[in-house]
Amino acid sequence: MDENITKESANINQKVRDAQIQLLYKQTKIGLIGSLIVALTACLIFWPVLPQWELSLGRSNDFTDINKRNHGVLIPKKKSVNL
Repeated sequence: MDENITKESANINQKVRDAQIQLLYKQTKIGLIGSLIVALTACLIFWPVLPQWELSLGRSNDFTDINKRNHGVLIPKKKSVNL
């Protein structure tokens, strides 16, 4: 009897973990889009105040970081099977 309960508990725990991973992947795309919007907004706000080369360099670093996170998180998800 206890062995059956343990198997059911392990199965439920695995289902919860799978659902959490799926939710994290869904939230990642929204987070990346939010980061992009914030970077562009900051660039527009500070454009008349800061030197343009600093803003351009900073935003290119932001876009590079966002692109790396996109390729590091979302693309492997597409290649995996039933994560």
